[in-house]
Amino acid sequence: MPEYFNASNNNTKLDNRSGKKGPEPEDVKIGQIGDRTYAFIGIERVGGIMMYDITKPDAPEFVQYFNERDFSENIKGDVSPEGLTFIPASTSITGLPTLLAAHEVSGTVTAFTFGNSNNSTFSDIQGHWAQTAIEYLASTQIFNGITKNQFYPNAQLTRAQFITVLSRAQGISTTTKAPFSDVKPDDYFAEAIAWAHEHKLVDSTDGKFRPHEPISREEAAVILYNFTKLIEKPLSKHQPKLLFKDDAAISAHTKEAIYSLQQAGILTGDKQQLFEPQSTLSRATIASILYRLFVQSY
Repeated sequence: MPEYFNASNNNTKLDNRSGKKGPEPEDVKIGQIGDRTYAFIGIERVGGIMMYDITKPDAPEFVQYFNERDFSENIKGDVSPEGLTFIPASTSITGLPTLLAAHEVSGTVTAFTFGNSNNSTFSDIQGHWAQTAIEYLASTQIFNGITKNQFYPNAQLTRAQFITVLSRAQGISTTTKAPFSDVKPDDYFAEAIAWAHEHKLVDSTDGKFRPHEPISREEAAVILYNFTKLIEKPLSKHQPKLLFKDDAAISAHTKEAIYSLQQAGILTGDKQQLFEPQSTLSRATIASILYRLFVQSY
């Protein structure tokens, strides 16, 4: 316990408050960081925030306690957190999960940013054109490697894997089940796909999701376009509309998504000005696209 555990919010005297009262849990927020779910509890009076891993709700684990209050004076630093706001990585201007804490007594707001303290990198991306994007997404625990030391940048990404990556960026919050005949409840991606369906990122006309099939460029564009609506990210027109030379090969129902993302500078064609809508996407390409969405397009 901190030295000033039972202090009040306007002085630093030890055990100033009744032992029956103690610190007051003032606000609680839930947030997703990578593939883990956390509860943040603002502690009034003594101040500070407690963080618990509640990925398994029936077995919560204490993670850390952080307090920016300066106890050298009665009221100094951040005193008495009154309200908390969790910002997922997908809507954070830094691209990192962030917790905001508003302090009633000191009148201050503190931002706590969460990410991997190590610059995640992999042996097979050194000098790769997507190295910056891959390392950024790995450090925020949004897009992990296949192994600890290898990312496999040129490997294809499946439909289920793409949805899983997006769910880590936003944080899964759903109580529904995936309504697809080829998604089993015990599949590692089942919750992510249920989340994506609930939030209208994906749909199906035949009751199947095809989770293990490589995702095509136009499929990814539609899902990503729907994702920007979910996170309420406006797509600014940074670039003029560029009609791809293979526009006739692009499915009509995907064109709005593709050209909106193209004008926002998130999707691009190749050097021949082709979009190649049915081509598959590599893990490196997806990392580059998500990096532009989360970081460069703000």
